[in-house]
Amino acid sequence: MGILSFDWTQIGFLGSPLMIPWWAEVHMMIGFVLLYWIIGPILYYTDVSHLLFSNRLTFILFFFS
Repeated sequence: MGILSFDWTQIGFLGSPLMIPWWAEVHMMIGFVLLYWIIGPILYYTDVSHLLFSNRLTFILFFFS
């Protein structure tokens, strides 16, 4: 038959081709926890947002440049 196949049952015979390695999932979860559960609340409660968005010009230059 050959190596090239467009039949999903042949592609998925040894496992899902959409599956990512376990270590990549661990790295994504660690990044999520650090950013949203640790760094995010620290930045929110220390009111760091005023440094980036102190006026309208800074907002426009930061997002639309």
